[in-house]
Amino acid sequence: MQQDNQAQASGKKNNDDDEVKLTAVREDIANVLKATPVSKLQFAAQAIVLDHKLNPKKAIQTLLNYKIRAAPVIDGNQFIGVLDLRDTVKYALESYHLSKDDKLAQIDEQKQGQGGQNENEDDDAAQSGGGGGGGDQQVKHLFDHKHLQTLKLAELCKHRPFRYVNSDDSAFNVAQLFAAGCHVVGVVDTKNDKHELVGVITQGYFYGQVASMWKFKHNCTLQQLMDLKFVTAPVISINRTMLASEAFQMMVDKDLSGLAVCNENGEIIHNTSATDIKLWLLSDKSLESTIEQFLISVRNLSLIDRFPVCTVPLTDTFKRAVQMLHATKYHRIWVVYDRRPMGVLALTDIFKFVCQQ
Repeated sequence: MQQDNQAQASGKKNNDDDEVKLTAVREDIANVLKATPVSKLQFAAQAIVLDHKLNPKKAIQTLLNYKIRAAPVIDGNQFIGVLDLRDTVKYALESYHLSKDDKLAQIDEQKQGQGGQNENEDDDAAQSGGGGGGGDQQVKHLFDHKHLQTLKLAELCKHRPFRYVNSDDSAFNVAQLFAAGCHVVGVVDTKNDKHELVGVITQGYFYGQVASMWKFKHNCTLQQLMDLKFVTAPVISINRTMLASEAFQMMVDKDLSGLAVCNENGEIIHNTSATDIKLWLLSDKSLESTIEQFLISVRNLSLIDRFPVCTVPLTDTFKRAVQMLHATKYHRIWVVYDRRPMGVLALTDIFKFVCQQ
């Protein structure tokens, strides 16, 4: 009994020590952000704003062309929402299924037509009846996707409001919005009565600027962060032989921005992200390949030679993970033990930790 009490006391002391250490790390970073005015940040040279009349597929292509994950959508002089690449995965999958069902319907019609030519005239009514039933089912199924054919960008973006900060706010206020899940934030000029939008800053562009300011007078391990739930764990991983369409469907169903792709030994070899859907823009058939083949094809489209996945050992430090994300410009890093994914640390997780959200 005494040994149990001692063990509990020791465990509580270790947790308290971890929290003290993490608090010191958090306060160091937060103080830097609070001392940095928004007006000192650099904004994108050309703010990407999407018109609400733009075709959704073209809007997705615009995000990919400019290598950004989100952009505000405007109707006249009013911002009505944000198009985020996380939403485009579902749009791509629905488009893929709609196209596939349409092709199956055409094949079914052709088969029914050929069958009618080979049967006696007396059987025409029966053949027509059978074909009509199958056709009705296909039409009904297509009707379920009918909204996709008329889907407007305004509908696709409306559930993500466009958030903004004032030009006299601090970088900490921006970090709070990114911690809340935003991928793009506007900056409004408060020096005049018009309160005009003077800039747009993405999560990745913001991180690239502020992470270089963090000096890390204090540090902590990734294990400590994971123990206190600041590293997302456990992760959802898939085998490299899974079909790409099934992998992206899992991302949609579980509302995930990425999956760990592993080999037969459970070791991470790739990861998926919303930006990978760029291959769907070139060919619907790409989603019928395995996820490994799909991701290799995506990497081959890039003009930049990058590692297929960014990992850091569980025993490593938070400082190391921050520096790796800054150097690679990735938005997430997989925390591994013996090459097996144990958790994932995304930019959003870092801002949640710093802002205590």
